[in-house]
Amino acid sequence: MAKVIVVDKAPEKLDLNETVIQMPDFLEHINQFEKSLNRQTLTTVNNLRSIIAAIGADYDEQFSVYRDVNLSKFQGREFNGLKELSEIVLEIFNKYYPRMIDQYIATKIRQRKSSVDTVYFVGPQEKLNVFTDFGFNVAEGQTKRVEARN
Repeated sequence: MAKVIVVDKAPEKLDLNETVIQMPDFLEHINQFEKSLNRQTLTTVNNLRSIIAAIGADYDEQFSVYRDVNLSKFQGREFNGLKELSEIVLEIFNKYYPRMIDQYIATKIRQRKSSVDTVYFVGPQEKLNVFTDFGFNVAEGQTKRVEARN
């Protein structure tokens, strides 16, 4: 039976039957729009809509950027670099569509190798329900937020 272990930091060495799933930062999607951002330091609804729609297309077919999020409240937010823009995108999903984070984790679970039976999860315990939906056992001691082994 597969198990999930919540850790504060990803292990440096993994066995063949182990993998790490981290909370999303969606930087791979944001990087696709780096040229269209054109060195901007303020968010625009159009840029946010493009990024959010691309993420939605990859992780949740039911998601609609027009129906499920209110991007106007994030218009004109200052950011310095793609990492800060990533934090704004995560804030949008956490506020309006937290299911996207669950869908991201579920996709990573589905994409793991079939031989993997231990997943180290770097994230909050509130997201463990995604793992239990896939039949994972929560490893003993997980409530103590075990430190990654070296």
